[in-house]
Amino acid sequence: TVTPATRTATLPLVPVGADVTGSDQWTVRCDTPGQHTVTFTATVATTHPADVDLVAANNTRSTTHTIDCAVPVTVNIKPGGDPNSINLGAGGNNAPLAVLTTTAGEYGNPLAFDARTVVATTARFGNRAVVLGGGGAAETHNRRHDERSYELDERTRDTDLDAVLHFRAGDGGFTAGDTEGCLIGKFTDPAGTFTFFGCGPVRIVG
Repeated sequence: TVTPATRTATLPLVPVGADVTGSDQWTVRCDTPGQHTVTFTATVATTHPADVDLVAANNTRSTTHTIDCAVPVTVNIKPGGDPNSINLGAGGNNAPLAVLTTTAGEYGNPLAFDARTVVATTARFGNRAVVLGGGGAAETHNRRHDERSYELDERTRDTDLDAVLHFRAGDGGFTAGDTEGCLIGKFTDPAGTFTFFGCGPVRIVG
């Protein structure tokens, strides 16, 4: 959903032969998972009756963007421990991470998520900007471990199976000031393959 659907603005006193820039902002909200195409079209026109546009063919431009709407997930970095210390020295420790299976509304997630659908080979863990840019640490064993992991209180284990993954934190692009680690990847669904994304707190110690 794009808000607002349309917008009109007036650029006053445009001199002949001058370059004038107008800017606008829209809010794009994801309503369903997957890739969606959004096209923005801008049209300019004269407003004064005495003005004549000699080249009307160049008054409209469009730009198209593809938005990948990721499903929010809850991740527990180093389940069972607190704080989530990440050691970047000597190549980084092999940090475990659990993607939790959740119901709709649990931990504030809008959709239910079955962590057993995570495709481990697509998962990347690390600094937020790094993983959103396509980088980050890959799963060490290239596979998912389905087990009853700890919830965020680090004490409770509910009855559903979660996806435990392992990453070499030194490959995640972390810096000394980072306070969160993020995970991105793909999961399978009867409707197709979609992106998931979630972050959790970390403490960088080396």
